[in-house]
Amino acid sequence: MIRLLLTSMLVAALLTAGACSMKPIPKEELAEDKVSGVLKSLAQFKKEERLEPFFEEAEVIAVYPWSFRGANGVGLAYGSGLVFDRQDTPIGYTRMYQLSAGPQVGAQAYRQVLFFRTREAYEKFTRSPGEFAGQLNAAATVVGWAATPSFHHDIALFTQLRGGLLLEASFSGHRYTFGAIE
Repeated sequence: MIRLLLTSMLVAALLTAGACSMKPIPKEELAEDKVSGVLKSLAQFKKEERLEPFFEEAEVIAVYPWSFRGANGVGLAYGSGLVFDRQDTPIGYTRMYQLSAGPQVGAQAYRQVLFFRTREAYEKFTRSPGEFAGQLNAAATVVGWAATPSFHHDIALFTQLRGGLLLEASFSGHRYTFGAIE
C-alpha cells in the first residue's frame, strides 16, 4: 500500500512539473541515419489499415522508433524520436518518459506514434505534455497485444510491440518533451 501511495505521488509530481522543451538543433546536426531509422518505423505504422484515417487527418506526427519499459510493481519507460509534418519532413525531436504503478512485471520494447490532428493541438501539447493513461498489456517475444487509449480528441497514440515479456494492468503518467529542428 505504501509503495502504491509513493508511486502515485511520483506520478503526480511528474505530471505537475513544468513542461519541458529542449533547445532547438540546427537541421545540419540531425544525423541522416537517425532520420532514416525513424522513417522506417513510420513506414511500419503506415502498413496498418486501422491507422489510415489518422495519417490522412494528422497535421503533425511524432514517432518513437524504440521505447523501452521495465516493471516490477513500479514501471519506468523511455523513448526518443522525431516529429514530422504532413510531408514527412522532420520539424522537431522528442523524448517520452513514463512512470507507472499497479500489478506489472517484465520488460518490453515497442514503437509509438502520436497523431496531432491540428498544428494547434501539437503546440498546446508541447506546452502541457502530461497525461494519465490506463493500460492493459500482454507481450511475449515479438507477438503481443496492446491497447493504449487515446487521451484527447485531437491527439491519438498507438503502439506496436517489438518484443519482450510484460504483464500489466496499471495506471501511468507520461511526460513528453519537444525541441525544434531549425
